[in-house]
Amino acid sequence: MSMGRCSRRSNLGDFRLFTIKADELANMAVPAQRHQLSDHVLFEHSEKELHGIVLPDNRITAEGHVSSMEQYQEMYKRSVENPEAFWQEIAEQFHWHKPPTSFLSYNFNVEDGPIFVKWMEGAQTNICYNVLDRIVKDQNGENTVAFYWEGNYPGDCNEITYGQLLVEVCKFANVLKAKGVKKGDRVAIYLPMIIELVIAMLACARIGAVHSIVVN
Repeated sequence: MSMGRCSRRSNLGDFRLFTIKADELANMAVPAQRHQLSDHVLFEHSEKELHGIVLPDNRITAEGHVSSMEQYQEMYKRSVENPEAFWQEIAEQFHWHKPPTSFLSYNFNVEDGPIFVKWMEGAQTNICYNVLDRIVKDQNGENTVAFYWEGNYPGDCNEITYGQLLVEVCKFANVLKAKGVKKGDRVAIYLPMIIELVIAMLACARIGAVHSIVVN
């Protein structure tokens, strides 16, 4: 695919550092209950705030995982009020090599023993398998575009399907293994924001290596 080029450059955004004194921290309000929902957490937009905002077509939102702000707020509320049931429902959408023996167990009382929180104890999976193989094999998504890539210049763009991405990830995973990289090894990735960065990240996850991104 040919890539377009132009001389336009982006400007770095301005930022400021803020300091907070210790006495100011002490005066900050602390929620009375851990799972108490505040009105300001849920989003309400006035007509003035929505002015100038381009909303997606109804057909597009209908096919989305979250099709409306109302659905989002309902999901958020369930995640706060009953996190165990909410996340168990989410987990059922993934492939598991070995399902958990216990989804959630915890102890916050020192009189009952050591403090601990354990999520999905005993479960085994592979995130690369879930984001690629599962979609290609179980959902017939081989020819579905996995993501669109846009460069810094108009016309500098590309796209890659789940099938293509799976092939490239497997290739690079084999390269890493040939170089002696194995499960538990640490890999630093020094790449700009290009498609190959995603390939390298998923290849590490596929073989069980831990990756750290150094943005170029």
